[in-house]
Amino acid sequence: MPAMVVVFGPNLAVDRVLDVPGFRAGGVFRTGHTRVVAGGKGANVARALRALGVDVHLVGFVAGWTGRFIRESLADEGIPATLIEVGGLSRTCTLLVDPSRGQATVVNEEGELTVREVDIARLLHGLAALAPQARAVTLSGSLPPAVPDDLYARVIRQAHAAGVPTILDTSGRPLQHGLAAGPWLVKPNRSELLQLLSLIDARHPGAAAMPVEPAVDLGPSGDEGTVASAARRLLAYGVTCAVVSMGAAGALAVTSDGTWLARAPAVRVTNPIGAGDSMVAALAEGVAWGRRLPEMLRRAVAAGSADVATFGPGVIDRDEVERLAAAVEPVPLAAGVGPPA
Repeated sequence: MPAMVVVFGPNLAVDRVLDVPGFRAGGVFRTGHTRVVAGGKGANVARALRALGVDVHLVGFVAGWTGRFIRESLADEGIPATLIEVGGLSRTCTLLVDPSRGQATVVNEEGELTVREVDIARLLHGLAALAPQARAVTLSGSLPPAVPDDLYARVIRQAHAAGVPTILDTSGRPLQHGLAAGPWLVKPNRSELLQLLSLIDARHPGAAAMPVEPAVDLGPSGDEGTVASAARRLLAYGVTCAVVSMGAAGALAVTSDGTWLARAPAVRVTNPIGAGDSMVAALAEGVAWGRRLPEMLRRAVAAGSADVATFGPGVIDRDEVERLAAAVEPVPLAAGVGPPA
């Protein structure tokens, strides 16, 4: 059977990526290169998976004329999709990229979707029909405002009932609810991990608080041990693996068998937005092909590094990922830790 991954990205968007050299608030600028495509984290993951040579099927909601653009854009890229038409209007997101400084400013609309329970039932039915062909299901991005916070948890339980492993990449309460369903892998960044633990500790006041200030990515000399300890707390919820992305510092992977750190190779940063989505794609590729965890982590860090060097989120080159992967060496953080069985 081909290695097919189902990508669940409910909050799809029209992404306008604008090259704005020297951008700053309050100025007047002319754009360079402009890219307008189907976007949102789910679309980025699907795009990166196709670049890695994995069959993919995207599932999500669309609405209105922006929804029609999303549908047509995905078809133009050759990304198969099951798109549930709902009321309202799909969102438009604007990314202002200054490639000379490797910086991006992101304006994310919430969108105006009207999603009924019957629409959710149609979406879950579509996912169930794809499950027999899937080797993994990824769940990526925010949820539309009209959708209940436990939607990812419902999808995870449905996938598990079909025997399909899941990879969850979201934040806030959808992550908290999804975690309770026991996904196979979660991939927060550092800030999302700390936010999640704050939510958990607020719900269980007796739990040990996480002694790290939120909102700042670790640098190359950061306290990886503290972040690893935080990630290890997630394993109590039935998660097999937690991968924490740390920007230029690389990523950590934690399982019951050990902890691995993979430093990111040096690349010229063009647009940092979308690196986490390409990491999720590489992790899903690893699940689909049965790779061992250190190799999955190696390729995930390489894919994220390849992404930041390109203008478009989720736009990676397979040969470049292979080249960068050769420069990534996952190492155990504790002596004597071996790869998972």
